Amino acid sequence: MSREYVLITALKTRDAVAATAEYTLKHEMDYGHVLKGLTRKDIWNVILAGDSDDDPMAVMEHLARSTRVFVNPNKHLWEIRRPGELESVQEDEDLYRVNAIVRSREDRHGDAALKTLVDLYDMGGRVMSVYSGVLWTLDIAAVSLFDARDWARRMVETRHRQEGLLANPHYETIDIL
Repeated sequence: MSREYVLITALKTRDAVAATAEYTLKHEMDYGHVLKGLTRKDIWNVILAGDSDDDPMAVMEHLARSTRVFVNPNKHLWEIRRPGELESVQEDEDLYRVNAIVRSREDRHGDAALKTLVDLYDMGGRVMSVYSGVLWTLDIAAVSLFDARDWARRMVETRHRQEGLLANPHYETIDIL
């Protein structure tokens, strides 16, 4: 049995990539009437061995604090979550916070992180796999969560020059939560 945890890292400073994407979506692609905010964070799904006696939260904190594989303490904030804790939610009467995870089909970052953990930090018995992605959080004005998720998919998945921006479906997967 394995246990999956999510390590989320964010920049301590202003994220220029997210700011540029938000500006483009609002002003160049005409989503300004529904998009009220946009943030970007790195997401690392870590699958721990289930047969270990180690406390999984302690293992995850060790990975974040001590290995420097996921977190640079000079520039990152971080948090640990379970995968089910990332669902989209209603923030206000007509405002929804929709999370979208974008992952490369060939996850070289996750593969490299796992190799580093196994080879340099002797975590082979505790960490089974690692996969990475980008967690985009979109604050969307909509009448329902269904509509908010639909707007999020339109903004995230690139289909045309004027439709979608944050993920290329030819080599990335998109999961709207």
